[in-house]
Amino acid sequence: MHLSTDRGPHAFAIAGIFYDYGSSAGVVVMSRATYERFWDDRAVSGDRALRGSGHRSGRPHCRAASTRGRDHAPAEVVIRSNRALREASLEIFDRTFAVTRVLRLLIMLVAFVGVLSALMAQALERTREVAFQRAVGLTPRQVWGVITAQTGLMGLVAGLLALPMGVLLAAVLVFVINRRSFGWTMPLDVRPEVLLQGLLLAVVAALLAGCYPALRMARSLAGGGAAG
Repeated sequence: MHLSTDRGPHAFAIAGIFYDYGSSAGVVVMSRATYERFWDDRAVSGDRALRGSGHRSGRPHCRAASTRGRDHAPAEVVIRSNRALREASLEIFDRTFAVTRVLRLLIMLVAFVGVLSALMAQALERTREVAFQRAVGLTPRQVWGVITAQTGLMGLVAGLLALPMGVLLAAVLVFVINRRSFGWTMPLDVRPEVLLQGLLLAVVAALLAGCYPALRMARSLAGGGAAG
């Protein structure tokens, strides 16, 4: 990598590449000795200090006076702990992805209403089939159990089919949309527990959406059977 230094253009070897979200243009990190060798700049804009295990962290950040600088003039120094920086970063990320959480809730609501409508229509179409099952001896509780089991199986199949599509959509968001819209990306971390949560969510949503149609069908057939 070639950089323009105070000594002229110079080629530097790249030791590694890391993700940095503090600057949209990216940063170059090198040792202080290398920087002073090629640039005539002795000022200090940041420093890091490690505390011992016996010291307690006080306030998240404080201000102090310092005489470091090119002109040796007193300058204000802001001291922040790693915990404060981490909390501030997480707060910014939470605000950034607040819209994503709202969209997720809307998607869950739309999916729930869609499954409920489909099951209600299916219940009307299967009235004769379930009536025949009642005629051969199925109780209303057994009818409710059969319909609920079928609904849970539908949710399980839908969740299994949605997992690869969700991973593909996440890859498109991370590597295409984020890079084109914001100029940065992040590692794609696909965890098994997250996939399992999505699968369980699909099954639970299907079961909840199928409770009312199953209960309604069982009650209507029970009333019809009693009347007959």
